[in-house]
Amino acid sequence: MKVIFIDRCVKEPNVFRKVFADKSETYLITTDLNHCSSEEIDIVVIWLEVPAILRSFPNLELILVCGSGIDHIIDNNNLPEGVPLVRLVDFDLRQRVANYVLDHVKEYQNKLNNSDYENPSAGDRLNRQIANSPHLKIGIMGLGLIGSTIARTLESYGIEVFGWVRTKKKRAIKNVFIGRSSLSRFAEQCEIIICQLPLTPATKGILNRELFYSMPKAGYIINVGRGAHLNDDDLIEAIETGQLLGASLDVFAKEPLPEDHPFYEIQDIRLTPHIAGIVDPQKQANYAYNVIQDFYKRKRVDGMVVYKEKY
Repeated sequence: MKVIFIDRCVKEPNVFRKVFADKSETYLITTDLNHCSSEEIDIVVIWLEVPAILRSFPNLELILVCGSGIDHIIDNNNLPEGVPLVRLVDFDLRQRVANYVLDHVKEYQNKLNNSDYENPSAGDRLNRQIANSPHLKIGIMGLGLIGSTIARTLESYGIEVFGWVRTKKKRAIKNVFIGRSSLSRFAEQCEIIICQLPLTPATKGILNRELFYSMPKAGYIINVGRGAHLNDDDLIEAIETGQLLGASLDVFAKEPLPEDHPFYEIQDIRLTPHIAGIVDPQKQANYAYNVIQDFYKRKRVDGMVVYKEKY
């Protein structure tokens, strides 16, 4: 019998317990280490932090993370080496983020159609009445599980989608720019740029003045990645100069966004309180069960993002 330890920070751990109990009798779920020894733990489920106790589980085989972002986890010293780690990015979560993006694409389209903005160099673009046109060009930064779902959703509406990624590998779409040197050329294609990148030292502040002014004028930014991807002052300047029509932001460098932040004063910035990828414990628990089943059957597991080798 496999023993699964659910950390105290996981949202509604009893939902995980019930889902696993209903599906199988081959797993023992515990949230209290007084009920078993550390040697018995095979699988752990964590979310907002990496508890130090993980390093005391000598037979740990799998770590599951509740949440799409792992920038707070991947380099944590408490993360055991040699143990596969999987993000629980269930299919419903992926589609929820894609639907959020789609709604905010419509926000941009409405702004464009209702705007009295005049820019001769962009006349052809504006005259196409983008809101009703399949020729809208959108760029997605980051084509992981969520980014790829966003791309496929937008393409289903006839929108031309471009991707920007840091490394070369097979992607869900054909129009992909790779590496920092191609970032400006990527931005030149896109009326809207969507950020769904992981946060790393290389991607911190990547939504900045250089990127904004590489885009066609009257562009739009949608950030569903991490708040630290965005240079706030650069965004405000680009909107005030008319380079951008606005932005939709679901994530911020400090959350909740401080009440005195200048974003509140700018009508063309749409703010939401980190709701795009909100976690549904019931669906996540069902997905976790399937991930564990596939892992032990040696099937492909989506969302495996790191494997630290033992030395």
